[in-house]
Amino acid sequence: MELPPQCHIDFPDKNNLMHFNITISPDEGFWKGASYTFVFNVAALYPHEAPKVKCETKIYHPNIDMQGNVCLNILREDWKPVLSISLVVYGLLYLFLEPNPGDPLNHEAAEVLRNNRGEFGRIVARTLRGGAVAGHAFPKHLASMRKQLVANLQCVIRCLANATLAWCQSLLSPAGLAHCLSLACFLVQVILINVFLVQYLSPTVLLTLTVDVPLLLHLAWFWRVECAYRAAPTQWFCYSWVHAAKVVVLFCRVMPRLASATPSVSEEFLRGSDFSINASYFQDLFSPTMLANLLLITPVFYALLMFRASKAIFGSLSKRVTVDLIMQYDMLWHVVIDMVDQVDMFYYARLAEWVGG
Repeated sequence: MELPPQCHIDFPDKNNLMHFNITISPDEGFWKGASYTFVFNVAALYPHEAPKVKCETKIYHPNIDMQGNVCLNILREDWKPVLSISLVVYGLLYLFLEPNPGDPLNHEAAEVLRNNRGEFGRIVARTLRGGAVAGHAFPKHLASMRKQLVANLQCVIRCLANATLAWCQSLLSPAGLAHCLSLACFLVQVILINVFLVQYLSPTVLLTLTVDVPLLLHLAWFWRVECAYRAAPTQWFCYSWVHAAKVVVLFCRVMPRLASATPSVSEEFLRGSDFSINASYFQDLFSPTMLANLLLITPVFYALLMFRASKAIFGSLSKRVTVDLIMQYDMLWHVVIDMVDQVDMFYYARLAEWVGG
């Protein structure tokens, strides 16, 4: 016999399988958290005769009277031999979810339910606390409710623990690490670019945070790899437009106003084949070098977004490498080149000033 999870069967006499108890503990509705025991006596003519069912626990219910008689249509004229005990149990459970005041045994309870559903709920709550209604005392169900509350709390804790474990396992994967790095890159770049803009323009530029903050929350929310391909277009679009506007302002309004630092002969340089960066510039936040390094975070952020999206779409199998993936990384390469060109432009635009100063 298949029973819903809210029901439990018990056989007082193991030798008499035609007599048993069904305990129902509703998990929603007016009687949520309480437990009610129904006594089943199955006749010898079953399934041609319906089983006899009585509620052993006193309850304030329109379809169950104070003597425990149950008003359920399939236990009376609607019974058919094709019906089963399981269907009766489901019918009893449904009475707790949707009590029927149109076919009552407890006419007073049915009248209250029809006229004032809120008052009916308050009366039921009083009976669950062991109160009396119309001279009838009801058993307390606080212990059952407390047990149900503890069970629900344990279920919530288990769900949170499983979600936390899944989150940690996901973040330890390559795509998860890419997610953490993308969040860090975005946060660092937003903070430092806004510092430049506030310092050299006005605090009104902080209005861009109305886009940056929701975008940061969007990045944090879609941490699952399988969600990356759906989230990446929105993240890419918002970041690109806001970031492009900030870069234009940095080029036109901030870069010309940055303080120059003329290197002395005695200072050490980081030298390469075609560049020279003075190490002292890193000590000054508001310097062209710092701004250039800050903008170089952009291709890194794009790369991390594209990596997560490609992992979600194409996976790790080589046979999934397609023209779309190649075009995606080709676009990334162009983004990297553009950002390097920007840095070179910064450098050569101020080269005469540095040398001539």
